Amino acid sequence: MLRLALAITAGAIFTSVVAFCADAIAADVLRVFPYLDLTLAFPYGICGGLLAARLAPDKEMWAGAGVAMLTVFVGFLSYRMNGSPGAGWFWIAMTSSLAGGAMFGSHLGATRAARARAWQKRPAKLRKARS
Repeated sequence: MLRLALAITAGAIFTSVVAFCADAIAADVLRVFPYLDLTLAFPYGICGGLLAARLAPDKEMWAGAGVAMLTVFVGFLSYRMNGSPGAGWFWIAMTSSLAGGAMFGSHLGATRAARARAWQKRPAKLRKARS
């Protein structure tokens, strides 16, 4: 249980740090803040969900769901603290992209883990012939 909580926290922190760094670069340097950030939100979520899935073996989907829920919670708090009603579309799109990406990333992690387990169950003779 502790490992799952740490995996969720690590995935959410990774996603947040990458998104905030990209915000700073896109807003200050490139001047294309909302569009670049929304374009890259799904891949950020995938990376966070994949990280959480790697850190929580046998509970990959739970880890991704936890990252997604934590992302939605933080997005809601961020909107309540900083958002204006006119910018609601941005916060909804950003949060849903990050949460969807986290779930997809955890699915990729679960698929990778299932393949690795199946590969280990094969007889050594078959594994040697395939590699």
